[in-house]
Amino acid sequence: MRCLDPWCVTFLVLGMLCSFSLPALGAVPSPQQASQTHSPSSARARLDRQDLALAEWRSGWSRPVRGLYLQGLTRTDERVVRRELTVAIAKTLTKTDLVESLTRLRNLGIFRRVDAIVTPTADGVTLTFGFDEKWSTLPIVSAGRGGGRLFFRLGLQDRNLFGRYLGLRAYYWYFAGTHSAVVSLVDPRLFHRRLSGAVLLEHSNRNRFQYGDNGDLIGGWSRQRQMLTFELGDLRDPEKLYGMSLSTIRDEFSVATLPKAYRSKQDNEVLSSGLPASGWWLIAKLWGRLGRIQLDDYLERGIQATATLELARGWTQGDNDWLRGRISAKAAWLGPARLNLVAQARLALQSRAHPEHRLFVGGYTAVRGYAEGRFVGERSAVVNVEARIPSVHRRWFVLQHVLFVDGAAVQDLQNSRWMGAASAGAGIRMIVPPLVGLVARVDVAWSIGDQDWLLSFGSQQFF
Repeated sequence: MRCLDPWCVTFLVLGMLCSFSLPALGAVPSPQQASQTHSPSSARARLDRQDLALAEWRSGWSRPVRGLYLQGLTRTDERVVRRELTVAIAKTLTKTDLVESLTRLRNLGIFRRVDAIVTPTADGVTLTFGFDEKWSTLPIVSAGRGGGRLFFRLGLQDRNLFGRYLGLRAYYWYFAGTHSAVVSLVDPRLFHRRLSGAVLLEHSNRNRFQYGDNGDLIGGWSRQRQMLTFELGDLRDPEKLYGMSLSTIRDEFSVATLPKAYRSKQDNEVLSSGLPASGWWLIAKLWGRLGRIQLDDYLERGIQATATLELARGWTQGDNDWLRGRISAKAAWLGPARLNLVAQARLALQSRAHPEHRLFVGGYTAVRGYAEGRFVGERSAVVNVEARIPSVHRRWFVLQHVLFVDGAAVQDLQNSRWMGAASAGAGIRMIVPPLVGLVARVDVAWSIGDQDWLLSFGSQQFF
């Protein structure tokens, strides 16, 4: 495979398609009172995502809040909303608090639309928040094919379980002849505070394939894993998040699920010392995030950067312990006609490690157009850029057209070599905005190095 320079990628987007939208639904049933009765005034300021920053009404910013009301909540518990608010009864209303409250509510991802109405009264103001809820129980469907291998996931997820903003995911995962199951439960507001707690249980099987310099398969191994993970995150400052996790892993290796054609290659060519050593690992991870990507319906905007540090202690033969650091950045820009430009860059560095715990880079999560795990090493850099342009925008259906470029570079310290890859292509996204996270994705990628096409599809954005 020809080695490409992934550090310099120029991505040109020509033309924009017109988009259409329907006005938001009108008022929902009368609000439930949360404080003392008020006498409405005809002078109102409606603050929503279009005109909040430019609102001309200013007289309420230095007046106390005398009433706080919620409209449109049919499934979500009111406590989920109220704990996100930085405005409160008897507290002086400020634009900063109102903007922060609206941003927090929209970033929950369980509402299609959130807005606020400020109504002046004789001795203050009243606030009415209006909501358009999304349906949050959705199927998990993700699939693709590359290098002669099929992978797909089937399951269910709910980001607003029982209307209490709990996240539950359970799915079956098929990957290249192997079968796995994963269950996770997340409470993003642990103890009703801005703390996130999660538990993940995984029983997985995975075939790892090894490739030669020309991209041909030369062998591999089968891995069976049992993993239990606990995670805790501090979300008090939405611009500065941090947390930690602790995982215990048991890995066993064989050739049981490898295609027969590659078993002899594994035995004779790939690892002169045989299969990777089975064993236990205890992995501690620290992570932090600066900035945030704001969600506005299905659109994204903002900048965020994430860093993680992982330390593994292993009980196997050979290389047991390893240290890994990752840095990533994502930026999203919202232009005219709902044009969404989104880019991300990821860098990973680690010490020499057990063969199963090295960095695997491929088409499943990094470079569309290549097989998963095509590149393996101890240093990796990945860049993805997408332009998402809607041609249809309705309350119940959005059609996005996507142009994308992916690039990667991987350094293999064990063999003292660099590998590079790049792909480009186009796709579509079929989105149902009232359903949380439901995105039908179809991408066609051209691998510039391998001169080949790959079709991938799934139920979420690629990144």
